[in-house]
Amino acid sequence: MTTSDPTHALRLTVVNDYTGATDWNTRLTLFDGHGGRVGGGDAPLTLSLPRGIYTVRPERLGEIGPDQTILHERAQELTLPAPRRHSAMPSLDSAHTHEFLQAASTHFSRAPSWENPDAPGDAPLLMVLVRATGDGDHSDVDPAEGLAILDDTGSVVTRFEPDRTARNAAEGWVAFSAHLPPGNYLLGHFRGGRAMALPLLLTRKRWDTMVFVPHERGARLSAASIDMCPRGQGYDPGDLLAQQIDAAIQGLGMRLDLLPEDLRLSAIYGKFEHPLLGLIGAHAHFLGPRRQERLERAVLHNLWRLLEGAPDVVALLLMADEREPEGMPATLDELNARAEAAFGETLDARLPLRFPPLLRGGLDALVRASLRLPELIAPGSWLEAAANASSAEGPWSTWEQPGLLPGLFADVPPVVVVRPTPQKLYPAIKRAIARESPRAARTIIADDRLGDLLDDPSARMPGILGRVARDMPEVQLPPMPEVSAPDRVRDLVQRLREEAPLSVTVGTAAPAPAMIPDDSLPEWLVTLVRERQDAEGADFDPVAVARMANVPLSTVRRAVE
Repeated sequence: MTTSDPTHALRLTVVNDYTGATDWNTRLTLFDGHGGRVGGGDAPLTLSLPRGIYTVRPERLGEIGPDQTILHERAQELTLPAPRRHSAMPSLDSAHTHEFLQAASTHFSRAPSWENPDAPGDAPLLMVLVRATGDGDHSDVDPAEGLAILDDTGSVVTRFEPDRTARNAAEGWVAFSAHLPPGNYLLGHFRGGRAMALPLLLTRKRWDTMVFVPHERGARLSAASIDMCPRGQGYDPGDLLAQQIDAAIQGLGMRLDLLPEDLRLSAIYGKFEHPLLGLIGAHAHFLGPRRQERLERAVLHNLWRLLEGAPDVVALLLMADEREPEGMPATLDELNARAEAAFGETLDARLPLRFPPLLRGGLDALVRASLRLPELIAPGSWLEAAANASSAEGPWSTWEQPGLLPGLFADVPPVVVVRPTPQKLYPAIKRAIARESPRAARTIIADDRLGDLLDDPSARMPGILGRVARDMPEVQLPPMPEVSAPDRVRDLVQRLREEAPLSVTVGTAAPAPAMIPDDSLPEWLVTLVRERQDAEGADFDPVAVARMANVPLSTVRRAVE
């Protein structure tokens, strides 16, 4: 082939081999026989090329299809298959979709499988579809085995009981859908005394949430796909925007920006109504080096309007602050001032943060912020548990921890005895201490010493416990615990948890939590701290260790102790 060789037209069209429809979202790149790039663009694509052997490489929403070799000797038109994405979502462009999965998703994203008698009238719908990924008969597998949905206290919403789900054993899918109060939830996979947890959010702004979980020798929460749609509209397997958002979320898990340019511009300029598009667009923007303060504030304001109170939006605010010369805030007052400028309100009522964001990038940002602001993350919270034990796989803030209390996947006994959870005890104890101390409750953290908060901790303890008893009447308080000035708030909470059992009669009171946040220290972190202390002596820097280990500073301080 030389520059004087005549050229011939080559027209390339791409079709979805599942539907047979022309695909307009595949990008093609052509290489010559030496591997040099000779052209490319969005399909359909027409190029004028000399005779020769060429290789064409298709790419669609981050999925690269197999190279195809072309012998080009005359004008010709060729049709190529669009790459099929690997996704748990049964969309028309995914590799493992089936009509029965599309039908189940479409139906149960509109109609609940369980009528929740306690749901408010305008409650959003949550659908979780767990599906096997292979072909064939799946009757020997229960895709929902070990799965449960928990509320933010750790109490069970459903264990995917047969009377609350729809299922097809041969086709290998189980669907749960119900109207639930807006708020934070966990999807947990319990196995062998451990649990993998995936945070979920049901928004107040008339959006339903759909979760698709692949089952491959167990439910893979880290590979889940999540979609949102306007209330009552339901899931559409052919929705291109849902496919683009799903692909972009998978890209974020690999720190790749796969959001198409038009959607990125829509998200960055705040011209979006889809909550996930705004989240993904903002995260994609922060992957790049450019600062656009005014535009970033517009995105944050719009996201807060759609997802008010969501930790994902707080994390994005901190990511925006991280780009400023002064960096992330060092005090709660600074954080509140920046939140008021971005959202039109402070975060006072929501601090410290207790629940992890959906996206791992947001979780990492909150951990970085805690290096300067340790009181940002509530001790004994789901957020602290996720920060200390998060899994690096996938885009979501999944984490693993101890998670199977007796009776969760067995017959529930008539009376369950549990201990009060840290997320309930901490606020009550902080409020009680604040009444006996000059410090405000929101400024008290788990690592504060009682002697720094109270002039005489032992003498003040009766009044503190009396206020806790009034605040939490369901708790049977133990005899007066022994406390001293060096004890920390965390120590007091732990003693009350150990010595104050709470009896709950099933059917007449709140159900016992199936899981509580894991507040134990990771053994690897204790070993790391010990090694660094031995090596550095007086120069030991807990902030440097927290940054290196990607855990909250408060966790490293606990390991030091």
